[in-house]
Amino acid sequence: MLYIGYSIFSFVSPGTTVSKGLLLLFMLFSGYYMLKSLRLLRESHSSYLIWLFGLIILFTIYGLGYYISPNSYTITEGVRCIEVPKIEYLKNIYLSFFPIFSFYYFGSQGLINESWIRKISLLLLALAVFQYTYSYQFFVINDEYGRTEMTNNYGYSFVALFPLICFWKKKPLMQLIYMTIVLIYIVMSIKRGAILIGAICSLYFLISILRNSKKLEKVIIVVGLGVLLYVGLPILSNFIANSERFQQRILQTLEGDSSNRDVLYSRALNHIFNETNLFEFLFGTGADSSIQVISNYAHNDWLEIGINQGFVGVIFYMLYFISFFKLWQNKKKNIGYLNSVIGLCFIICFISTFFSMSYSAIDISISLSIGVVLSVIGNNNKSISLK
Repeated sequence: MLYIGYSIFSFVSPGTTVSKGLLLLFMLFSGYYMLKSLRLLRESHSSYLIWLFGLIILFTIYGLGYYISPNSYTITEGVRCIEVPKIEYLKNIYLSFFPIFSFYYFGSQGLINESWIRKISLLLLALAVFQYTYSYQFFVINDEYGRTEMTNNYGYSFVALFPLICFWKKKPLMQLIYMTIVLIYIVMSIKRGAILIGAICSLYFLISILRNSKKLEKVIIVVGLGVLLYVGLPILSNFIANSERFQQRILQTLEGDSSNRDVLYSRALNHIFNETNLFEFLFGTGADSSIQVISNYAHNDWLEIGINQGFVGVIFYMLYFISFFKLWQNKKKNIGYLNSVIGLCFIICFISTFFSMSYSAIDISISLSIGVVLSVIGNNNKSISLK
């Protein structure tokens, strides 16, 4: 609830005492429960949690060094100059990682069950709708060219909701309704990365529920999908035909337009392999130094970490994702449908690393899903039914 409150007030009244206070409380509470969960690490035998905690330590060291250093960076790539507050680095890291430990702790103490997760999933869906709508209205009101279409970054907030759909397994019709709403907003966001990941998640999700459903549930799902496609495809076609922005994005994609990412990637690779000494190659040039090197964030986790934390940081991040993949593929633990939950989390987080900033922008829906699965695998959460 602190997170939801902070998310709303950061839109309505950004930078005010209320929004800062909610953020501070959220950080304190999530940090406190993260520390409490550390004593469970030995019992959990989870390499994922160990590498996740290792990343927090790594980013904290670099973030604190950046904060006390005289360095300050301004994004100059694009049409605007944006000065980046130093505190944003650690804030984004902690907002991403702390809640995973917190929800793991709550699950381990039996404080989370399926009913609670379903209720929260509705609140998080409502929050995503609010964020999408507010950002859209703000754009329309303030756009000097009078445009009514935009590429809405909050399409990723709807992508992050996919794992939570799995917790509605006893209500297949509700799953389809929830997924339909999510997909509608993902398409309306006209965000190519979100649409790509959303399509992959939809395919994986549908295959998973059909494989794990009973005969009657399969019939309901297939019939529901048929109705959804019959009604939805004409609406989608009409939306594409009447959306100038959507058509523009399709044309840009076909022409190989990467929103200048190819330039950023080229600069980043050139810096890493041609402009660094041995120490900088191994340990990087410091938190957020990518902004100085390529005039913006790299928009690719591997290149961003390669610049900031060097080769050592990239190896650390790779080992984290290896542990993440093993968590998904762990056949020794009977976690039932929650395997699909962690699979969706992995797909979303891993694919995002290649064209976005995944590690510093993990949505709380993903954090909740990962934390719950970890608590079940640790055999501490007895309130989640796997049937």
